[in-house]
Amino acid sequence: MSKRRFWTPEEDALLGTDIAPVIAERIGRTVGAVRRRRCTLGIPAVRAEFLCQHCGEPVAESSALGAPRRFCNVCVSQRAKLPRYKQRALAYHHRNRQSRNAIHRRYLLKSKYGITPEDYDALLAAQGGACALCSAPQPNKVGSRFYIDHDHASGAVRGLLCGPCNMGLGQFRDDPDLLRAAAQYVERNRLRLLADGGR
Repeated sequence: MSKRRFWTPEEDALLGTDIAPVIAERIGRTVGAVRRRRCTLGIPAVRAEFLCQHCGEPVAESSALGAPRRFCNVCVSQRAKLPRYKQRALAYHHRNRQSRNAIHRRYLLKSKYGITPEDYDALLAAQGGACALCSAPQPNKVGSRFYIDHDHASGAVRGLLCGPCNMGLGQFRDDPDLLRAAAQYVERNRLRLLADGGR
């Protein structure tokens, strides 16, 4: 059984100076021991903390879930082209399609509109489960969702619309004056047709 080696003040002083593999080599400890000691002392990791396990280049960023990445972007793209990794990736995506779609939807709603799927559901319930403009009970396509209508200047969400209403607002560039003019145009022509006997 090996004798436990205690950390010296000199070793602790080196922890924030370089990436963990370099410090580990300097002081004769494992990379994991250096990272654990940093965590214990609350010393933040140097930006290029992790090295690619394939080529040894620094991997500066962590994954979306905060876990350290094991490979650089170049190696990831090269590995993805190999048949065995393609098959494994396809099998994983097929197995986890629903959870991946839910995670992706949550990310898109939060990043584009600043809302969560729960906020979307609450907004839809507040509208009575229908389009905010025409009160259509379903979006234009089966299996699709209502579109999120938002103010393009401020980014604030205004409501949920079916496809035709969302496209109509977009065609009128969200301009109330244009929408009023279009409504007057349609009403004027409807009255003219009624007066002419529908001709």
